[in-house]
Amino acid sequence: MKLKISKKLLLLATTSTLALSGCGLDEDIESAYEVNFETVSVEPNYFSNNKIDNDEMLRSIEPYSVINDGLYIKALTTVNVRKQSDVNSEKIGLLGPGASFRYEGEVGDFYKIDYNGNIGYVYKEYADLYVREHVAGPVIDTVYFPEETPVYDNESNQKSVISKNEFGFVYKDDNDLLLVESDGVAGYVNKNQVMSMDGIYAVVDISDQIIRIYNENEVLMESPVVTGNASTTPTKEGLHTIHTVGHNYKLNSPPNYPFVNVMLKFYNNQGLHDAEYYNDPVYGRHGWRATSEFGGSTYLTNGSHGCVNMPHDAAVEADELLQKGDKVLVKR
Repeated sequence: MKLKISKKLLLLATTSTLALSGCGLDEDIESAYEVNFETVSVEPNYFSNNKIDNDEMLRSIEPYSVINDGLYIKALTTVNVRKQSDVNSEKIGLLGPGASFRYEGEVGDFYKIDYNGNIGYVYKEYADLYVREHVAGPVIDTVYFPEETPVYDNESNQKSVISKNEFGFVYKDDNDLLLVESDGVAGYVNKNQVMSMDGIYAVVDISDQIIRIYNENEVLMESPVVTGNASTTPTKEGLHTIHTVGHNYKLNSPPNYPFVNVMLKFYNNQGLHDAEYYNDPVYGRHGWRATSEFGGSTYLTNGSHGCVNMPHDAAVEADELLQKGDKVLVKR
């Protein structure tokens, strides 16, 4: 399953893409990879984006560099985002466990964050401050972490831990070690502690409320979702297998025991299905959710009974891509 990466493609590697694309480079560009960059001078206006300086240019074409993205906060539990640094201030949002936002400073007992383009405040007791990282270079594999997994730097010092049931991208296979990035943690892990994700599979991200369907390491589709109610009927985390595929399926639960067009069960009666209100020309009303409900924090206050609710068209597309026996990873 390993990709054959040429020097030409390495020069084109971006810091966060899941796939590569070529664009007809001249053959002599390949030799640039061998240059001692300390001797190279770059004209100030070489790049159309004049905000890119020489250091960023060098870093962007060095494969396998671990890049520091700055400080972020991660919610430890369900926590309010407030307009001001005061427990009585107006609530402007709600974060679920694992939700991550850029750190903008501190005011008293509150972290100041960039909350979807606005400034918000989160009580420190309910969040962790951490350095977010990613790896520069092409992705060669994707993996599942069945247990908490130590992460090491290039000098074999433990630097962090990747959570159980996480999903990650592999950038380098180095004998018994893999260079990986998972949810803002980057470094080396022992190969025997991860499982490669092969074929076509789905990843449901609870904290981001997104489903992505992959073929190996290529994203085939993504969509906002509503997962199980966080406090009462959460969606089961872990790696599952689709065991039942149904169509025009009547749910055995309120509201009003509705029909859905698609049901892909992966854990007991929990499954991927459409829940957006849709008037089927043959079967009548399907689903019950407004389009605006998908994504965001809906699951914290109006989540499902454990299923992964999807917009109608996204569920139909998922049904075309997935089949019985395919894997579904549910992660925080």
